[in-house]
Amino acid sequence: MPDLLEAAVNYASEHKDILPLVPSGKAPATSSGYLDATSDTASVTRWWLSNARYNIGYALPEDIFVVDVDPRNGGDINDVITRFGQLPDTP
Repeated sequence: MPDLLEAAVNYASEHKDILPLVPSGKAPATSSGYLDATSDTASVTRWWLSNARYNIGYALPEDIFVVDVDPRNGGDINDVITRFGQLPDTP
């Protein structure tokens, strides 16, 4: 099983609603975007078998948010901490 397919199926089997993102990007590869996210492993498998290069998107529950610090584009976690305070330990 290709790496991205295996990872996508693993996330889905952990009851995480995921969706395919365009290869090398962050945009949804489906017509309804995050509304298409699912934990159905059969659907996930079909998506990644149709394009093994899809990135993996995760439809976040309402009580979770993401801080995306991208050092390759000038992002710095210290700037985030200065602005918002110390962040909690997270996975």
